[in-house]
Amino acid sequence: MSSILIVEDEPFVDSDLRATLAALGHEVTATTTTSENALAKVAPTRPDLVFMKMRRKGLDDAARLHTEYGVPVIHLNPAVDEPGLEQPEVTRPYGYLLKPFAERELQSTIEVALDPHGMQRALAVRDRW
Repeated sequence: MSSILIVEDEPFVDSDLRATLAALGHEVTATTTTSENALAKVAPTRPDLVFMKMRRKGLDDAARLHTEYGVPVIHLNPAVDEPGLEQPEVTRPYGYLLKPFAERELQSTIEVALDPHGMQRALAVRDRW
């Protein structure tokens, strides 16, 4: 289906995400624990999508992944938001997943992120509300 780069510093979350993505038919091309390493890995692995644990320190790198490499980024957030992460205009994420997440949420988030028309439809629905 799609190739994915994971940026996550919690081994259990990383392992669970990799297993779930594999079960859904996606290929994890690389994993890393820092946004800086993600920037180094994105060119050689050429992922279709990046799942990135969001921290204030990584906001600029998340934006660069999208603007410089054209890779959609999905934010992985804890159930309780970290202060300072409410800056979607900076990173322009293609989706959010709150940890822990269900397999169905993961798959639908991937589908919307990778389908430009799906993203436009989702935004149109949101704007109507």
